[in-house]
Amino acid sequence: MSLITFALDGILGLLLISALFLFQFGTGPIRGFAVTLSIGLLASMFTAVFVSRWIFDLVLSRRRVEKLSI
Repeated sequence: MSLITFALDGILGLLLISALFLFQFGTGPIRGFAVTLSIGLLASMFTAVFVSRWIFDLVLSRRRVEKLSI
């Protein structure tokens, strides 16, 4: 399994468990925090998946990689 799968699993799990729980059972400021948490988690997921890959592709397109050392 890839790293993206684990990242999405963790972020979506946290979103479903904590944010939805807080929104369902919270009142007033707690619901506001749940919405803010959801927006932050979705922005984090977008950054982790798309922006990181875009930066990686940009770096690789500018120079030729002959050997990748990990």
